[in-house]
Amino acid sequence: GGRKGAACERGGVQWAAMGAYLSQPVTAKDSHDGVGADFVFGGSCMQGWRKSMEDAEILLPELSPEHQDTAMFAVFDGHGGTEVSKFCQKYMPGELAKIEQFKNGELGAGLANAFHRMDEMIDDEKFDHELNVMRMGEDERDMSISGLPGGVAGKEDGEEVSSSPGAGGSGGGAGGAARGKSDAVRMQEMQDPMSMLKEFLASRKQQGADMRQQAGQPPVASRDGVCMLPDHRIAAGCTAVVCLKRGSQVVVANAGDSRAVLCRGGEAVALSYDHKPNQEREHNRIRKAGGFVRDANGHHRVNGNLNLSRAIGDLKYKADKRIPREEQIITAEPDIIEETLTAADEFIVLCCDGVWDVMSNQEVCDFVSARLTEYGGKDGARSKEEKASICKKICEDLVDNCIADDPRQTQGIGGDNMSAVVVLLQQ
Repeated sequence: GGRKGAACERGGVQWAAMGAYLSQPVTAKDSHDGVGADFVFGGSCMQGWRKSMEDAEILLPELSPEHQDTAMFAVFDGHGGTEVSKFCQKYMPGELAKIEQFKNGELGAGLANAFHRMDEMIDDEKFDHELNVMRMGEDERDMSISGLPGGVAGKEDGEEVSSSPGAGGSGGGAGGAARGKSDAVRMQEMQDPMSMLKEFLASRKQQGADMRQQAGQPPVASRDGVCMLPDHRIAAGCTAVVCLKRGSQVVVANAGDSRAVLCRGGEAVALSYDHKPNQEREHNRIRKAGGFVRDANGHHRVNGNLNLSRAIGDLKYKADKRIPREEQIITAEPDIIEETLTAADEFIVLCCDGVWDVMSNQEVCDFVSARLTEYGGKDGARSKEEKASICKKICEDLVDNCIADDPRQTQGIGGDNMSAVVVLLQQ
């Protein structure tokens, strides 16, 4: 059903891992559909080749009982863990509905505040337990897959390269690295001299950071091209692309590289633009805030770690109390794009970069449009429920179309988690 946000949960199958990828992809999908006032929608998430599922979606035809005129659709693409994307999925709709600007009809400003509100809540220790529970399923599972440290080579785009010896997750640095691990794994790590050295260095780094903080000095972001920022208790983050529809008004907020596209008379109209560290505006902010961008094989990474420059979470990059939240090394500040729907507007698509890395905006529009015709989604005699089901099927086709036969042969393209949402307009 479309009422609840649809969590993209993986099945309990445990595959043998090879490097950053499973030996076989998990192609089971978590799919939902539903109907709204003058639209229908479907969404689908697939874990694919990744060792864990870090995407989450929101499909809400009515934001809340007080805001039945407003629909909310979103894709969150997690990195360093699944907890922040799940957290946004659970809390963003309710928090948005409480924000004054939103209640006053300022949808864009309301969304921007909702993005930052997620950061505030994730930073609040009272949510630590819940975030850890959201994360836990994944850590235990990663351990059972390999039982071995993941190493830096196993991290690909969007994942943070961490000094933590934990496989898969990005750990919490000093004190946090052992979270959620079995005793056997901890014993193995205690016997591993490299791991002990890393723990020691991490704790030294943390002590230095604590002393600087007590002395009222700002944190040191980098030294000789190495990230020196102290780790935050919550290490994960996520992209966010959120679309609100109220009548003919569509407002999209975006932070990161998930994306929304409107199909208008067969042409793709971008409703968001990716945030990448090498863009001038992003690069300038990162450097001004004391961070740096490193080019590793054509992939630009913030402080040598993150391959996107805006996200919710990633709080270690937002710790400088002297500068406002929108000027931090990584910021949750979204770009806002507003459109007034016209008679030519057919549908809106939201996807994570697992899809956009494989297909262009126009290719996705063409793909969805062709299948709407093929499956009868443009047939006026069909019920709204049937058309919603068609949207869901198209999302499943879309993620299937993007998955690689072998991501090791494609430099990782088609090897990511995949999520897609299709909203069919004028119903």
